[in-house]
Amino acid sequence: LLEGRYFVVSGAPGAGKTTVAVQFLCAGLDAGERCAILTQDDPDDLLSHAEFLGYTIRPSAESGQLAVLQ
Repeated sequence: LLEGRYFVVSGAPGAGKTTVAVQFLCAGLDAGERCAILTQDDPDDLLSHAEFLGYTIRPSAESGQLAVLQ
C-alpha cells in the first residue's frame, strides 16, 4: 500500500472486509496515526466486532484517535 493514498475494500457479504479493515486500522493506531473508518453498520457493532477478533480499538475511538463514521 502506498502512503498517503485512499483505499476501498469491497466484496461480498462475509468475505472478510470488516476484518481486513480492522487489521489495517490497528496497524495505523499502533503506529500512532489518527484513523477513520466509514461503516454502514452501527458504529458500536464495528467496535464489538473488533473486540471479538481480539482488537481493542474502543479506547482509540473514545479518545478521538479513531473516528468511526456511519
